[in-house]
Amino acid sequence: MNEWKRRIEAWMPLTACALLLAACGGKDSEPKKSTGNTKDTSKADSPSDSGESKGVLGINDRPAASLALRSWDVGDWTVRTTWTDAEHTGQKLEIVHGGNTYRTQIGQDFSLENGLLDSQFRQGDDLTGDGRPDIVVREWSGGAQCCYTFYLLTLGDPVEELARVDADHGELSGFDDVDGDGIVEFVGNDWTWAYWKTSFAESPAPRVILRLAGSDLRLAPDLMQSPAPTQEEMEHRVERVLLSDRWTDQTPPSDLWGEALDLIYCGHEDLAWKFVVWAWPDGRPGRDAFIAELRASLDKSPYYRQLAG
Repeated sequence: MNEWKRRIEAWMPLTACALLLAACGGKDSEPKKSTGNTKDTSKADSPSDSGESKGVLGINDRPAASLALRSWDVGDWTVRTTWTDAEHTGQKLEIVHGGNTYRTQIGQDFSLENGLLDSQFRQGDDLTGDGRPDIVVREWSGGAQCCYTFYLLTLGDPVEELARVDADHGELSGFDDVDGDGIVEFVGNDWTWAYWKTSFAESPAPRVILRLAGSDLRLAPDLMQSPAPTQEEMEHRVERVLLSDRWTDQTPPSDLWGEALDLIYCGHEDLAWKFVVWAWPDGRPGRDAFIAELRASLDKSPYYRQLAG
């Protein structure tokens, strides 16, 4: 144990910046006043407990022949979903204003829940700084733990799709103004390592932040960076992996590559590879082969190559 501590001490000065890696890329700020002038119609996640919804019947109470499902008022716009058929095999999303339908979309399960936006925002606020009302719609494919797609839409004639994000398993992803400039960013995860050498529940998923770039969302590495962890914190993380009871003959514990990925995505790739070496028990075979596999897996990520930009 003294050997790995000596290696860390030789590499990292005691005066390293003290910030827990678990807070990587996060921010603590007071909620800001909503930027929009539309009324709050999203007090609840379902029509049954929201006074602003149309009051359609719940799924279990609805007559079999009924196609009505959910409806939200966003200012003087209405966003509603209906079943595409009596067998409930799909949903149709419609965005309506003044009796005219400005967007129709067929899918599986659409939602305008509060959690899609940080609490400082409401559906219908100006989310992009252009003075127009916007909404965020989430679509779920209906699969187990997957897959979720987020749409950032501007209400108007026409309804404009500003961005679409394929968030994979990211049900809890959403939009937030991370840098405080009045324009939302998408905050989610890189799910490249879902089920990689472990169960889904233990799969690492490093945090990612995407910002609007024209009609696209691009990785924002500057918003994801954080100071390196302290020497004490590194020693704690190394020891936790070294002493883990989840080492097997085939694979190390998922905490090993989870910690390494978090370091990489927070701007400390050199330290990430040192961590893998420090946290691998002396004399245990397979370290170099594992490092090679992890490097190869990074090439499959939709975000890793953008980190340098």
